[in-house]
Amino acid sequence: MKRNIFFYLSLVFVAFTTVACNLENVMSPGVQYSSVLYRTYTVQDSLGVDSVVCDTITLNDSLQVGDTVRFPMVLNGYYDYITSFVCSADTSKVHVSLMWDEEYNSFLSADADPAGGILAFNPGSVYRFVTTLVYVPVASGTHRIDMELNSAAKAPYSQWAAHFFIGVK
Repeated sequence: MKRNIFFYLSLVFVAFTTVACNLENVMSPGVQYSSVLYRTYTVQDSLGVDSVVCDTITLNDSLQVGDTVRFPMVLNGYYDYITSFVCSADTSKVHVSLMWDEEYNSFLSADADPAGGILAFNPGSVYRFVTTLVYVPVASGTHRIDMELNSAAKAPYSQWAAHFFIGVK
């Protein structure tokens, strides 16, 4: 009986010495986005009067040059704070920007440029954020828009990246 107890205690000791005690949670940042996008464009009636029209579209719908599209999204760092979110495209084909409420300027670092598609946050200040990507195609064709979210998580869990294409007539 004493041998069995000694054997089981030895197994427990070995198990404790081989198990890592690092209880830190690590998770890559992520972006959740709406399947509905909001488009604004101008139409002219038979009398030559311009009217602004707003409707909803999906990501796969084609656009006209000059349409303004609003693409709502939630940036989530989960366990780690968000360091930056960058949206980019060929500026000769698509203008991109991120909607930003000036009430939250204290969260932005000096190198942030929401009008240019760059949100850079002060360390430790933002773990989750709601924003809207705004893009306006200025040339016809198929154009790529890139998105990159970075967090303070340890590599290789610190980045989320994606892209999508828009068709413009």
